Amino acid sequence: MYTISKTFIDYSRTNGKLNINLSPDKPLHPSTFTAPITWTGFIGGQPVIIIQNVSDPLSLDDFEFVEYPEKYEDYKGYVPEWIDEALRIMD
Repeated sequence: MYTISKTFIDYSRTNGKLNINLSPDKPLHPSTFTAPITWTGFIGGQPVIIIQNVSDPLSLDDFEFVEYPEKYEDYKGYVPEWIDEALRIMD
């Protein structure tokens, strides 16, 4: 089970969908949550490793993209939003 699971329409893919799945390396409990957090998972079936360097990320500058497929650069800008949503759910 992934903490972040999104599906986008992508007509360049055979099934017309792009799946994005990410999970943190530690529990997102409000009283014990501290950065950095390593998010791992997949985008379009390709591995992703993203390090969140601050507790309250606001922009791409708050992340280090250790492994991220160049093919999906257009989706990189959504990462802070997706993680923000996941962090708000834990509150």
